[in-house]
Amino acid sequence: MSTWVRQDYEAMLAHARTSLGELPLFAAYAAAGYPVLALTFQVDELLLESGSRMLHEAYTGAQVDYCELAPGQFNLSRIGHVGFFKNMMQDTLWPLVGAWLAQRMAASAA
Repeated sequence: MSTWVRQDYEAMLAHARTSLGELPLFAAYAAAGYPVLALTFQVDELLLESGSRMLHEAYTGAQVDYCELAPGQFNLSRIGHVGFFKNMMQDTLWPLVGAWLAQRMAASAA
């Protein structure tokens, strides 16, 4: 992540905390004690990968498994910001989440 993006983000948070007190959303993220699967997409028209990482860094009490997906990995031309949720992805992308959940369940049972 570039230094200027990090500095800008940290300055924004410092200003918000000074003006508003602790941000409830970030406090809730920090309190999360469950594992998080963070999927991002190389071609996302709404959220840059660096912004997604900054958001998921707020989960300070949780393990975050971060995965950046590229359309070419799945012989797709595009995924986009909401493409993961389309029915046409149920056989291609959705199994990734099922496999992650199964792995988490097996690890917690051991």
